[in-house]
Amino acid sequence: PQFDYPYIDLWKDAFFRKEISVDEAFIEESKFSFIKVSYKKNDAIFILSSVNHDGVYTWVGSNYELIKTYNGLILESSGLFPDTSIHASDQSKITSTKFQEPSYSFYLDIDEPELLSLPVNYILKSKEVSQDKLVVSFERSSTIIGWVAQDKYWYQNGLIVRSEISITPLEPSIKIEFYYRY
Repeated sequence: PQFDYPYIDLWKDAFFRKEISVDEAFIEESKFSFIKVSYKKNDAIFILSSVNHDGVYTWVGSNYELIKTYNGLILESSGLFPDTSIHASDQSKITSTKFQEPSYSFYLDIDEPELLSLPVNYILKSKEVSQDKLVVSFERSSTIIGWVAQDKYWYQNGLIVRSEISITPLEPSIKIEFYYRY
């Protein structure tokens, strides 16, 4: 006999990681550029939906979740928990400088818990080459709430290939791996 106890699934979800393995076969079968997002105990695949004239990439998940990135920096997320968005008095400073300036200031909106227009400073901490990848580290901080976090970006041949980003003070970092199809 087969038993179906939903609480067993809840128990498994609480203690085990839902991991997606992206191997060469997975990459070859994909018809579109995609990202693998690792957050808490789950992995998800998002497909590239569009790239705007500023180089902002829009990625869509299987349940229409949305992540907008620029050179690995998450500018906006929707349909996730929590949803966030970055806005600046001069948004083009981030995109026009190719995210290569030593510091930025912007505002962060978070929907849960609600926190609007949190001033955030973003300061370049290091740039180094490791295993043929450029690794760039930024410190993300807000003195208003005493938040300090470190974000890392890995670039290969001028393209972002991985990022680890702390998008809110109360949640762990999001890890993103980028896979491109041309």
